[in-house]
Amino acid sequence: MSLPILNPSIVKTRELVHSRSFLGFWGQSQELLARAQDILFPAFCQLCDEPVGCPMKGGICKACLESIPTVVHGCRRCGAELPGIIGAESNSLIKSNPEPITLATGDDATPVGPIAPEASANGSRSPQKSEGCFHCRQGKWPARRVYAFGTYGGTLAKVLVLLKRPGSESSAIALGSAMAEWLKRQSAPETSNQLTAEPSFDAIVSTPKYWMRRVSQRHNASELLAEAIGIRLGVPVWTDAVFQTRPTSKQGLLLASQRRQNVQGAFAVNTARSLQGKRILIVDDIVTSGSTMAEISSVLKRARVASVDGFCAARGVGTGGK
Repeated sequence: MSLPILNPSIVKTRELVHSRSFLGFWGQSQELLARAQDILFPAFCQLCDEPVGCPMKGGICKACLESIPTVVHGCRRCGAELPGIIGAESNSLIKSNPEPITLATGDDATPVGPIAPEASANGSRSPQKSEGCFHCRQGKWPARRVYAFGTYGGTLAKVLVLLKRPGSESSAIALGSAMAEWLKRQSAPETSNQLTAEPSFDAIVSTPKYWMRRVSQRHNASELLAEAIGIRLGVPVWTDAVFQTRPTSKQGLLLASQRRQNVQGAFAVNTARSLQGKRILIVDDIVTSGSTMAEISSVLKRARVASVDGFCAARGVGTGGK
């Protein structure tokens, strides 16, 4: 049986589509289309109703993003802003550029807590200085480190409420993009103020929802943020890597002592994914008690990943939350 012969005109068409000149023309056409959309159908900020341009660039205006104070010096274990620093200065992504914090490259590469461990007389490190801040010192945090973009409240809280509603994709793009740029700064060399360093992660995993809840709530704030962050960082997002095995109560309605029991054994790893040796970043919208983040981190570590880090839009330091 002879193989079918393609029409030469079809072959030439395929070569044209894959050529650099065509791809460049396509990119320029998309940019012109976006500019025309900005003029004919301007989008408005979902917080202040000011024009923000093309919806694909994000549904939150620059002024509202600038009003979000980001974490300046967070606990290297749970991401909480250190006492005496929160609110002292505006560390918005666009307005200021604080001294970056070196990204850990191993369990013992950098101090876990907010204060560098001191060496004792025999040369060993003092353990009490690396057990985290007063928010996390008594808890279990299996992740190597948790990064928090900001502290829950103000404009950031309003944005996260928006992400709970249908049609919030554009807001997730804006916030997720800002989070990605902030994370780049945290992993930049300490001698540089450039936003050019790329965090070393092999994949991003979002906090999953139980399948019945996904039916009633077809969107997932954590997943939307993870996808926006992944695009900015150039890291693949594996939304199917971890799944929830059973329904759980809302963490914000439980006491602190009940939250860990609520999520214990509620997550599992998708065996179809090859996670062994991978560097994983877990993305969640809000972290308060850290129970959900800790449970997912433990599941991933049992799957023999190389490292697990967490990243949340807001670090809640109150009594409710995940």
